[in-house]
Amino acid sequence: MIEAPPTHSIGQPATVDRVRSFTAEPIPHPLTPLVGRAREVETSLDFLAKPELRLLTLTGPGGVGKTRLALRVASLLADDDDWSVVVVNLATVRDATLVRSAIAQAIGVPVGDQATLMSRLVTTIGDTQALLVLDNFEHVIREAEIVVELLSHCPGLKALVTSRMPLHVQGEQEFTVPPLLPPEPGVASDLDDLAANEAVVLFVQRARAANPEFQLTSANADVVAEICSRLDGLPLALELAAARIKIFSAESLLKRLNDRLEVLTGGPRDLPSRQRTMRDAIRWSYDLLSPDEQVVFRRLAMFSGSFSLGAATDIVDFAGEDDDLPEGPVDVLDSMLSLLDKSLILRVDRGEHEYRFRMLETIREFGLGQLNDAGETDIVRRRVLRFFTDLVVSLEFDFIGPNQHIILRRLDHEVGNLRLALQAGLDLDGEASAEGVRLASGLWRYWLVRGQLSEGSRWLSRTLNVATSVPVGVRALALNNLGNLALELSQYTKSHACYMQSMELYKSIDDNSGMGDELNNMGLLELIQGKFDAARVLLERSLAVRRQIGDTIALPATLSNLGDIACFEEDYDLSDSYHIEALAIRREIGNKRGIGISLSNLGMVAWLRGDTDGAERWYAEGMEYAVQVDDHFSKAGILLGQGKIAVRRGKLKEGMHLLTQALLILRQMGSRRLMADVVDALATAAASDGRYVSAGRLIGSTTTMREGHQIGITHRSKLEINELLTELHAKLGDDGFNAAFASGKRQSLETAVDEAIVLAEAISEAEDLRLAEEAALPDANLGLIAADELGLTPREREVLVLLADGLSDKEIADSLYISPRTAMTHVGNILAKLGVNKRTLAASVAVRRGLVFATTDLSHNRLDMTGDIKGPPNGSPSTARPIPPEPDPLSVETV
Repeated sequence: MIEAPPTHSIGQPATVDRVRSFTAEPIPHPLTPLVGRAREVETSLDFLAKPELRLLTLTGPGGVGKTRLALRVASLLADDDDWSVVVVNLATVRDATLVRSAIAQAIGVPVGDQATLMSRLVTTIGDTQALLVLDNFEHVIREAEIVVELLSHCPGLKALVTSRMPLHVQGEQEFTVPPLLPPEPGVASDLDDLAANEAVVLFVQRARAANPEFQLTSANADVVAEICSRLDGLPLALELAAARIKIFSAESLLKRLNDRLEVLTGGPRDLPSRQRTMRDAIRWSYDLLSPDEQVVFRRLAMFSGSFSLGAATDIVDFAGEDDDLPEGPVDVLDSMLSLLDKSLILRVDRGEHEYRFRMLETIREFGLGQLNDAGETDIVRRRVLRFFTDLVVSLEFDFIGPNQHIILRRLDHEVGNLRLALQAGLDLDGEASAEGVRLASGLWRYWLVRGQLSEGSRWLSRTLNVATSVPVGVRALALNNLGNLALELSQYTKSHACYMQSMELYKSIDDNSGMGDELNNMGLLELIQGKFDAARVLLERSLAVRRQIGDTIALPATLSNLGDIACFEEDYDLSDSYHIEALAIRREIGNKRGIGISLSNLGMVAWLRGDTDGAERWYAEGMEYAVQVDDHFSKAGILLGQGKIAVRRGKLKEGMHLLTQALLILRQMGSRRLMADVVDALATAAASDGRYVSAGRLIGSTTTMREGHQIGITHRSKLEINELLTELHAKLGDDGFNAAFASGKRQSLETAVDEAIVLAEAISEAEDLRLAEEAALPDANLGLIAADELGLTPREREVLVLLADGLSDKEIADSLYISPRTAMTHVGNILAKLGVNKRTLAASVAVRRGLVFATTDLSHNRLDMTGDIKGPPNGSPSTARPIPPEPDPLSVETV
């Protein structure tokens, strides 16, 4: 990642004399190589190459690498004999009036009389083509006019300035130097990709300087990636942290980054004192702020992640609200503009209608320390809680309106601040605890749609446990919403208890709408457990309440649940009527997520009718809405329905992909009820592919899960599962089936999910192999000329024989006395010429085309991961069967 120098020339007016008139000191050459920065170097040179551009200012926070970038650019330009390059280090200039003197000393002009110094500088520089590098200008910013004066009188001069803030003079081009891009937090990366990441390269390079034994390995790669992400890719922070590898392991260092400013110390002695610790680097900028700017800076540090201008203005400006504050009102907008200039906050363009802002985490930690020292921490936390509680509560109806996708995206941006506010509700006393309940309760739909059920449930449970003086209606609603999250987590006992408590509270305040909600939700709970008669009674009571009070917002949920009962009892016409009425209401109010759910419900009815084409159309339209609002929950259910359709049509590869995607979403959500449905679908697919042991194990696991959680199942689905069990008994025998089923019952659903994902991949690969075999030339006699037609060289034919025999690249290399890299190249060429992307497929095609002799039949008797002996990839016509039409889980709805 140490970049080769690009070639550039600096544009100048044709009339400028290129004769040098002074001799500059040599450009400093750092003792460590510059890591990365190819784009930044290229951009800087492009700017300087423009004839009309005379002043380029590199801005950015302390420690981002402005000086190193400037020196790199300067050294590249110094290679051009037509240019003089002068570097002036202003870090040690304490008196701003001495900037002229520093420039004079750098170009060899005697300082002498200050009154005549500027004219002597202009005379000395004259028309010379020169680049003046002014490093660390931020603390002498009031002398910016000196730069303008020199540029005005010296036509061949250009200036490259490094500063934590722009000079704000005419003709200036600002270029903000970003931190190195770190690995994306929480995302697993390939070791080779991490080893090429610039932030990781810098960390590893500096760590090895401190501890030569340190290596980036698969064992520590994720930890190193997390360190680089936690430090925002800030070069100085990375270098200071890497130096600690001398005494800490990477794991220990990561744990200590919770107090990073105490760790990021001990920089090299040859660095300026302000850069020997991260705290001093930030304090250098902080001390340049006005008192108002310092107040705004420390209060903005409370935000976690990014924040909007509106949130900043509301939370940071205390004017007239808190008499005991140590500071009065401040000008937030002007202060933020200044903080942005000084690189203490960054602008984040999210592609929305307004910009957002953020602090680098290392700078934020410094700001939080200042906030605590000022005694304002709890005050600002209360204001954060109040602001975001009011925001979320005000969005209650927008969650189910036409703008819900916009609202969800906004909360995505605020999720760090929402967690901060929720924690404040737990930690602070008095009114804060009740606000915490309102906030946690108001977010339940957000957590559901985004697939974060467990997190939403934890916040709501904790806030209810600690809150005091919560109004009855607020507590009733919170209990209802906690019950909804518990239901989707298959925590039915907890869900029932929450609904019952909520019902009692609503009765105590005579809230008919609330009681209608609880009747619906308790009916839903009975429905899920297969108690259809009890469910119908509760749901019809809820429907009557909703029609009586004209509650069109919640009415579709009850209609949908009644439609599900009719569907499960095979009254498809009645089911359609309920779901169509629900869909019409949702279209009228613009509830995009609800529209998607109703469309999916109609897809389920069509599926159970046997109308596969109709089901496909309903599901496809439903997916469009689920994608619009990025509804993980709905997407998973629709993927399940689409996966079943694909398998029924014999498109096993497509079906495995769809079902696997559904399973991955649901596993992340923790929705055990829906996971069991997908695992059942994969068990059926496994049986249709001849993997009977795997199917038996998976059915054993889901059976145990349903028994443990009392999850009901429809009569029709029972018949279809019984049909599958009968098939498995016939194929495996009683003893074989019982062993597989018992093995599955002993494992957790989570283990079964992992097994199902691996199984789906195996089925997909087998389907690839089958399709490749079908596409291969059937006439073996054509194999005599196939090699020539494919363009295989004699050496590639030798390699192909060994590849088909199952040898690795290294084993092929050893057999042919060539290097492993050469063997790997031959294998890549062979795969390309055969038109396949897997070695197993290449072997199969080679056998079918007569390129190699087969010692075994590659299409039969393969072992799957559970030890099943497989027949032909798709089984025989007598055993192949479609997925049983189980109810779509999206059809049950809470309110």
